[in-house]
Amino acid sequence: MKRDLISMEYWREAHLLPLLCPSDVFYVKYARKVRDRIKKADFERKLTLDDMTEIALTLTYYLEDVVSGLGVWHSFVVEHKRMYGRYLPFYDTPEESYYTDEVNEADVRFLIWMIFQKRNKGVIVNPENSYLQQLAHDIFSLLDQDFECVPVNSELLEAMKNPVLYQEFYNLKSLMVQICCMSYLFYYFTAQHRTRVAHFVERIVGEGKSLSVIEYLTESFLGVYEKTGPLAQKPQEWISRMLESWNMKEEAEAVARMDAREIQPYLIVRCDEDKVFLEDWREEHFELSISDMLQVQPEMVARQKVMIGALVKYKGKWYPNGGITWQAQEGRFQKYKEQSVENEQKKRRITEKILHANAGSPLLFFKDYADMKQWLDLNVPDEDLADKTEDQTDVHAQEKNILAFVSSETGLLVLPRGACCVAHKDNPYYQPDEAGEYGLKILFDPDYSVPEVVRYLVQENLLPDAALHSETSSERGKQLLHSNIDFLLRVIRPDF
Repeated sequence: MKRDLISMEYWREAHLLPLLCPSDVFYVKYARKVRDRIKKADFERKLTLDDMTEIALTLTYYLEDVVSGLGVWHSFVVEHKRMYGRYLPFYDTPEESYYTDEVNEADVRFLIWMIFQKRNKGVIVNPENSYLQQLAHDIFSLLDQDFECVPVNSELLEAMKNPVLYQEFYNLKSLMVQICCMSYLFYYFTAQHRTRVAHFVERIVGEGKSLSVIEYLTESFLGVYEKTGPLAQKPQEWISRMLESWNMKEEAEAVARMDAREIQPYLIVRCDEDKVFLEDWREEHFELSISDMLQVQPEMVARQKVMIGALVKYKGKWYPNGGITWQAQEGRFQKYKEQSVENEQKKRRITEKILHANAGSPLLFFKDYADMKQWLDLNVPDEDLADKTEDQTDVHAQEKNILAFVSSETGLLVLPRGACCVAHKDNPYYQPDEAGEYGLKILFDPDYSVPEVVRYLVQENLLPDAALHSETSSERGKQLLHSNIDFLLRVIRPDF
């Protein structure tokens, strides 16, 4: 969506369906009008032309969505209210004055904040920033003024409500990929997964695949498997709520029940003229129709031992999602299975031993690396911890106030300086003066912590000093963070 120009091509690129609509001309012109208003409203001159274009397009898509009843925005605010008891985070949205089928100033504030947040990696943008609020107020006044004159995109709405889209997986998949990879509310979130998913796909299917194949598999994965959007939910969950808003209950239930499995090797147990029967490393079984695989013949499948791909279950039937790679030997599957089983068992063994030695608590606090190594060598003498306990004291000499966390999902996780911000009764290294900074790091830096430790610390309220920067007061910064902490984690952390 980073465009200096606002053209018809760019407008249609991010539509929910690749459809030519009579209202497109109006909305392209209106997006330019919104950008002109942004230029005048940018009183602090903080925005580039690219920033202005991105905000203008996002808010014009939002306007079209709300006016036409397309359901994207509606699915977000209704689900947010179900989860948190109010339509939006941060802002006052009482039911008597907030209308889900009209434009609201709080909506505009949120969307501008979302764009700034996604474009400022490593920084948490305060949603009460006075510049953002004034900018939102000026733009909202334009949207509100023109709301009654904006055309309804009935063609797009009717196309989205076409039951044919939801009859079988492949039609639905194209819609899921388009909505989650291109639409205004999800693009920013899906984009941050793209590089990681592409590397994962390449590692699983093997190097040497063409860029177009990797891209196709990546988009197939993003559009079905990865969580996205400001509530970090899977694409089928978002689309199911859109269908609910159109009163398409049967389709909504079918989409909501979709089950997706990530790309991995599957052992071919047997095949016949119509079906291929697979087994994954957990020994779960799957049945696929050969007719659902493009240009694949039963006699070719009969010569194979392993299928590498992703699977999706829709309306009780499993489908391959994206391209498929075949292998005539079992070696790749057996190696993947052995590694997966060993990783799970290793994490489980480490967790059980540390929990036993630590009175059942998953948290450990150490003065420095040498202190941690001594405790682990004494209490958990195990080759599984060789990478944590081998003699590297000199290398880790600067690591102080260490927080360690253990679970069967993570194994042992070590966070240097993490102990300084954890207000735990057994933590002698808690330092209130540094707790705010490192609390934010634990919460929101995916390169420093993992979701499991964050969930535990939040659940136990062990990071009370973490706070957003606030123009009002430090207490307001704490209040704003902790009253929206679950939502902020979903928005900011791509792994949450």
